[in-house]
Amino acid sequence: MSREDSFASAANLPGGYIILDKSTGMSSASALNKVKYIIYPNKIGHSGTLDPAATGLLIVLLNGATRLASIAGDGFKIYQGDIKLGVRTSSDDLDGEILNTSEVHVSQEDINRVRESFLGEISQVPPRVSAVKIGGQRAYNLERKGHEFEIKPRVVTIRSLTLTLLSADTVQYEVECSPGTYVR
Repeated sequence: MSREDSFASAANLPGGYIILDKSTGMSSASALNKVKYIIYPNKIGHSGTLDPAATGLLIVLLNGATRLASIAGDGFKIYQGDIKLGVRTSSDDLDGEILNTSEVHVSQEDINRVRESFLGEISQVPPRVSAVKIGGQRAYNLERKGHEFEIKPRVVTIRSLTLTLLSADTVQYEVECSPGTYVR
């Protein structure tokens, strides 16, 4: 029995989901393509894009469940990571070209004071390498092609934020935020 025969019935399923632990270096679209190759659904989608540099859970929706994409991705999300202070990149993350660096020495008290300004509803401008659509095209594609464009700020909600100083220039974070929040 071929792989195609063994999974042919997946196309006839009414719908379902897979919680995929996406690894770094893989786009959400690439993750969907891998699932398509394995189970051959009629329709496939996901509930929210994770940047290629991000790891985490990607909700993959199959067949009839694709109609639930907006509901499945509508809840608050939790992100964790480390922030390296004193480094500015072209993409606001580790994948970008380093534009400048500066020596930084902060204390936990400094971090705690700044933390308060990020809680609640805040205005955020997504990065130029985000998946936000500008005139029907993804911002990251426009940026790669060197086009000039503007991304309008959006209101997002930060429900909780924990910041822990690991060293004089590295902060560990855990943030619970609304859909559409860009965490870099």
